[in-house]
Amino acid sequence: MNEMLALLGMIQEDAAALATGDLRAEIQVHLDVFAKYVEDFKNLQLGAVSFEEMISATDSVLVGALATALFVRELTTRPADHQFAQVRISFN
Repeated sequence: MNEMLALLGMIQEDAAALATGDLRAEIQVHLDVFAKYVEDFKNLQLGAVSFEEMISATDSVLVGALATALFVRELTTRPADHQFAQVRISFN
């Protein structure tokens, strides 16, 4: 459990250190990796893989989900980037 807490702390620090644009890009990477982990997990055949392989695949899915969630959480704590354009409408 201590290893998991240390890992989560490192992920939070990494997320906090990124600029907002980089954080968004990192979230996309995390989502892509997480989707791969889930796909790999779904393709495992029970009984055809060892217990260790099943634990490793489960761990990958859980860590991928937690990492993605922590990066998204960091993004939601930041002020929104609002970009406004001035529009002038004229009816002549």
